[in-house]
Amino acid sequence: LMKSTSQMMEMESSEEEEDTAPPQKKKIIKKEGSGDDPSSITDLQKKLQERISDIKSQRNSKNRTPEEQEAIRIRRKQERKRYKQKKMQKQIKLKGDEKETAQVEKTLVKKEEKKPVRDKNGKGKNYEVLLNKVKVKKENLEKLKEENPAKASEVVAKEGWSNAMAKAEGIKLKDDPALLKKSIKRKQSIKNQSAKKWKEREDKVKEQMDKRQEKRKNNIDKKRDRKKNLSKGKKGKKGAPGF
Repeated sequence: LMKSTSQMMEMESSEEEEDTAPPQKKKIIKKEGSGDDPSSITDLQKKLQERISDIKSQRNSKNRTPEEQEAIRIRRKQERKRYKQKKMQKQIKLKGDEKETAQVEKTLVKKEEKKPVRDKNGKGKNYEVLLNKVKVKKENLEKLKEENPAKASEVVAKEGWSNAMAKAEGIKLKDDPALLKKSIKRKQSIKNQSAKKWKEREDKVKEQMDKRQEKRKNNIDKKRDRKKNLSKGKKGKKGAPGF
């Protein structure tokens, strides 16, 4: 009886312990690579950092030849150029019509080689080049008026303001075809007069040289004749043989 009583007490105590014990948490298994797990993100960042470090170490430790260095320099230069072009195109798109108007105005005069507007001798303005630029600009403007009258009017208005500001600052504009033609004629006339004077000077110098040559020749001839006459006179004064 005592044994059975003790067994019953042990069973009751074990039941109480089971009731009071905290429930065990169930393990939640998450898929590997899930974005909700901070540890997986940290691991990926760590791996990425290690990869970058490896690439840097390989880059620094690698001994490149001069040809490889030059190839890398050219490639980087091309990449920078492409980046600048993309950036410029993006700016053009953002600025819209205002940028387009400025671009149209620039293209009215075709870009030529950047040479000073001077004649072939390096003196004074080359009015022929200026006149040609004015003609090309006028032709392009007429073409723009046919294709896009609104844009052409905007360009003309903007150019008018620019010319007015330049005149206010005392800058002389060389964009009048009639004045440019007069300047060309005046310059050609001066050139012809200069060429005429130079020709007269050359003729005068040549004439003087010819006179000197003629005088020198006459003097030489006289000297030669004098020597001949002297030699003949000496021969005539010799006595006859036997006297």
